[in-house]
Amino acid sequence: MNRRTFMGVAGAMFALPDTSPVSTDTDRHELSTETRDGSWLATRLRRTLPMDDVDWVQLDDEYTLPASEGEARTYANVLNALVETPYRRDHYDCEDVSMQLMNLFARAGMNAGVAITDSHAYCVLVAADGTLRKWEPQVATDVTGRNDDRYTFDDGAGTLLL
Repeated sequence: MNRRTFMGVAGAMFALPDTSPVSTDTDRHELSTETRDGSWLATRLRRTLPMDDVDWVQLDDEYTLPASEGEARTYANVLNALVETPYRRDHYDCEDVSMQLMNLFARAGMNAGVAITDSHAYCVLVAADGTLRKWEPQVATDVTGRNDDRYTFDDGAGTLLL
C-alpha cells in the first residue's frame, strides 16, 4: 500500500460525522425589527415619560427598533452579556455601562437610549409596538414599573439620549 492509499484509508477511519445542528423553522425564532421615524418616537415618549423638563437629545431621524416588548428584552439580555462591567466609581459606572449597551444596540443595527436622572443612568428600550422598557444594564434587569427614585425623572428633570 502506498502512502497516498494509506492516508485515504486512515482519513476515512478517522473522519468525524457532521455534527452541525440541523435547523428547521420549529428550532428557531428569528427576532425582527421595524423602522419608525422620529415623530412617532417623540409621540410615544411623551405618552410614557414625564417629558416636561426632560432634555431629549434626538440623535436620529429614523429608528430601528425591536418589533415587540418581548423581543426588546431578548435583545437586551443577549447584548447585555457583552457588556464589560468592571465597576469603578466615577470612572466606569452607571452612565458608562448604559452608553456601552446603547453602543451594542447600534452595532447590532438597532436604536436604544440612555436616560440620565439626577442620581442615576439607565437604558431606555422602545419597541416598534409602542412599549417602552427601562433597563438596568449593570445587573441586566428590566426595571420598568419599579418604585425606585433612580428610575424616575424627579420633577420631570433629566436627560434622555435616543
